[in-house]
Amino acid sequence: MYKVNKGVDRPPEVMGIRGMQYLTILGAGAVIMIILTAIICGISGLTPMYGFGIYLTLVMVLYTKLVGLSKKHGERGYKKNQAHKRMPTLITARDSSVYKALRQSTKK
Repeated sequence: MYKVNKGVDRPPEVMGIRGMQYLTILGAGAVIMIILTAIICGISGLTPMYGFGIYLTLVMVLYTKLVGLSKKHGERGYKKNQAHKRMPTLITARDSSVYKALRQSTKK
């Protein structure tokens, strides 16, 4: 069994991956990859040994990417990064009513 290092008010940390988002991505990715590997082996006629090797390689690549993201962004960095990507780069206001409404809401 893998030791899950989790104290009070701390995120779960397993094998260098810190944060529930990253662990969820790793688990879902492993399940999806095993299903795809089984389908590919069934269609192409590869032996299960080669399919298992491909599966392990893909899971290790996903694991190393997630460890890097976890170390770079931290426990909540994945969601912050996704939110930052959805922010508009430029906001245009073609009418002064926006500024008037903003000024009135700050005066209250």
